[in-house]
Amino acid sequence: MSKAFMEGVLELTEEERTAARKANVPFLRERLGIVGNNFLLSRAPDGTNILHLLMQAPAFEIKCVQREVEEFIKDALEIFPYLICQTDLNNNNPVHEFARRHDFPYWSSVLDLYYDYFTRSQKEASTNDVLLYHSPLQMKNVQGNMPLHLAILAEQVYCARALMELDNSVFGYINTRKETPLHLLCQCQVWCPMYEELAMKGIAAGAGVMQDIDGLTPFLRAAENHNFNMIKLLYSIYSLQKVSPYKRR
Repeated sequence: MSKAFMEGVLELTEEERTAARKANVPFLRERLGIVGNNFLLSRAPDGTNILHLLMQAPAFEIKCVQREVEEFIKDALEIFPYLICQTDLNNNNPVHEFARRHDFPYWSSVLDLYYDYFTRSQKEASTNDVLLYHSPLQMKNVQGNMPLHLAILAEQVYCARALMELDNSVFGYINTRKETPLHLLCQCQVWCPMYEELAMKGIAAGAGVMQDIDGLTPFLRAAENHNFNMIKLLYSIYSLQKVSPYKRR
């Protein structure tokens, strides 16, 4: 999203932005009733929409009002399903915001909600000759990172798995540094058993032999970061597949 595009867009007030970041759904519904549906199209100065801001709410704030937040998101997407694909000035969509901040299993339902509305709206658009959008799970920000990249960078393992289950093809995508999500997984310092599942998906997507901008495969990235659990895992998989962990085929 460009700054030029922001011109003419209704701007969210500071009070509205604060309410969204605190998951104050009653206030947001009140504003929606007063302003009308166009309230949902309003943006903050940095280009974030109401869904971006809700995803910025602290975990404890959302946990207390999870059902109300989900119902508000559902109602918003019923009116404007493309809200989930809108980007801020750094090209982050609401799923990017979710991925870097939230990692509790019961909250993964909001990802299902986002994806269901996106796929449904795209099916309707394809039959009505309406503009189609890229999947929010495959959209890249200015660093070339998709939501899965950000979830792994933040070591949000439950979120990463949920994203992978919705679309496992994203493991083969690279960012501006030519890093796949598997490269980023290999630099995580805290080992989690779930990483093995994610690594297997990454290798299945062909990421195991891809080189980043420095010429490193995921195996070499793991070695560089002294990630011995990942080194052991990747080497065992490479051995079974008779693939070199050091260079692209």
